[in-house]
Amino acid sequence: MEAQELRQFNAQELETRIRQWREELFRAKLKKMSNEMKDTSLFGKLRKDIARAISVLNEKKKGGVVEDKPVAKKKVQDQAPAKAESAEAAKG
Repeated sequence: MEAQELRQFNAQELETRIRQWREELFRAKLKKMSNEMKDTSLFGKLRKDIARAISVLNEKKKGGVVEDKPVAKKKVQDQAPAKAESAEAAKG
């Protein structure tokens, strides 16, 4: 579940959701220990969902509104002309 979806819930609903995911994670670990579970990718998915929900819950408790950050563009430096200029300076 994405953070935008989680922000629609109130604090009590988020706490309930976190508790459910923690119980589900516990049950999945038990299944893994008894060799009933083959796909362990569920562990990471549940942990990430729990972390997102806790983050959104903390945002709500602090009363802050967090907006999505824009993706930063990498600065590309043009290396070729700098080398050409230094070669000309060395010649003469």
